[in-house]
Amino acid sequence: MKGSQFPQAEDNQASQPKQNWQVNLAVFEGPLDLLLHLIQDLEIDIYDIPIAQITQQYLSYIHSSNVMVLDQGGDYLVMAATLMAIKSQMLLPRNDQVQANSAEEDDQGQDPRNYLMALLIQYRRFTEISKYLSGREDQRLTYISKPKEDLSDLESDPTLKPGQVSVSDLQAAFNRVLNDYALRQPQASQVKASRVSVSDKMEEMVADLRDHPGPVSFNRLFDHQSRYELVTAFLALLELTKLNRVKLSQDHLDDEIIINWNGED
Repeated sequence: MKGSQFPQAEDNQASQPKQNWQVNLAVFEGPLDLLLHLIQDLEIDIYDIPIAQITQQYLSYIHSSNVMVLDQGGDYLVMAATLMAIKSQMLLPRNDQVQANSAEEDDQGQDPRNYLMALLIQYRRFTEISKYLSGREDQRLTYISKPKEDLSDLESDPTLKPGQVSVSDLQAAFNRVLNDYALRQPQASQVKASRVSVSDKMEEMVADLRDHPGPVSFNRLFDHQSRYELVTAFLALLELTKLNRVKLSQDHLDDEIIINWNGED
C-alpha cells in the first residue's frame, strides 16, 4: 500500500467537492460498519470469519475510494492493518511447540479473530438498537402532543376540609352496610315486595332524627331493614343532604360517618 494511493493534503481535500466523500463512503459510518457489510454481503458466519477473504475485500474498498481524508480515513487504515496482522498471525508457520501452545490457546478462546469478532458483535448490537430507536423516533413524530391543562375543577372529589364527607366515603359506608346485611341473611330467603318510597323513607328519617337529638351513626340509621329498604333509605339520605336538612361529618378518614339533624323543615 503506497501513500500516493491516498491523497491526504489539505489543499487537495479543499479542492474536492464534499459530495465526493459522501458518495464514496455514505453507506458506511466507519471501519466496523464496512466490515459488517462485507460479512453480510458475502453471507459469512460472523463467528467464523475468513480473514484472507475479508481483508482482500476491505483493501479493495479502500483502494476504490477517490478521496481519503486523514482523520476519517485513518480509522479505516488502522483496521486494514489489524486485518493484515491477524491474517499474518494465522498464516505464519510455527514449530510443534508453538503450534501446541497455539492449539491450547485456541481452546481457551485465544483465536486471533476473537478480538475482531467481539468488536463486530458489539457493533452489530448497537446498530440494531440504533435502528430500533430511530424507528421509535419516526413513530413519535406522527403523534400530536396536547398541552397540559388544569383539570382540578373536574376532579370528582376535590380537596375536602377536615370533617367533610366525600362521595367515595358515602359509597364505602353504604357498601359496608350492604355487606353486613348479606352476612345476616340466611342462605335461602323469600323476597317480599315493599312499597316504601323515597319520600316515605325521608319522612321516616326526619322523624327518627327529631326523636333522637344529637349525632346518629350511619350504621344505626340503616339497621334492621331489607335490601330494598336499604337502597331506598340511602337515596332518602342523599336527598335530605341535598336539601341541607341533614349534615354529614367524619372525624378521620375511614371513620364512621355521623348524621346530624339541621333542624330545618
